[in-house]
Amino acid sequence: MNSLAILDERKPAGMVHRKRFLTDMSKPYAMDLATNKSIRNYMGRDFLQIDCHFRLEQVSRLVTNRARVHAEEDYIVCKQGEFLGIGQVIDLLRQITEIQVKSARHANPLTMLPGNVPIGDCVNQHLSDGTEFVISYFDLDNFKPFNDRYGYAKGDEVLLLLADQLKKFLHKDGDLVGHIGGDDFVSVSKDSAWMDVTFSVLESFARAIPSFYDDEAIKLGGIERS
Repeated sequence: MNSLAILDERKPAGMVHRKRFLTDMSKPYAMDLATNKSIRNYMGRDFLQIDCHFRLEQVSRLVTNRARVHAEEDYIVCKQGEFLGIGQVIDLLRQITEIQVKSARHANPLTMLPGNVPIGDCVNQHLSDGTEFVISYFDLDNFKPFNDRYGYAKGDEVLLLLADQLKKFLHKDGDLVGHIGGDDFVSVSKDSAWMDVTFSVLESFARAIPSFYDDEAIKLGGIERS
């Protein structure tokens, strides 16, 4: 057992960490001096407390943002402020690794964005939770003529540009950006300002895309099919 949670009427008051506690108890006369003392004298009050509804990504950020000396310590999981259990960093890392492996298995090989399976899982989860969300579909106009003129390598660069733009603007917790295939992308967002976000993606992409064309195409205002 790495740690114990000390509760005050079901609410976390502190944590006793095994390594620190055994270090204290190994000092001369420590056991004798501790006989009549409360456990409060040995618990740490600088503990991480998270809500059971937090996403794994949120918990990971909170753990890694702690000072290095505390980063590997267990954390307390609560529900509405009341103690629910203790979480261990090693279990958190294991869960996140499993998710990453699963995501990579179903990701688009070019953009590494989630494919159909993770997109479907996300939508089903929102439907199950009764969460309001919006699905947006993004498709590049006239992408085939662009590929025919500049080649597939250049076309891949454009797809990566769009993927980066989508990730840049759709980055809130619960948002998902997926790549169905080809030049077809999907976003799943719980953001009430999804329309503004969509316009931001379109405007940013429009500013960046001219650099992918040659001077002749820019002068003509587009590509003429042969």
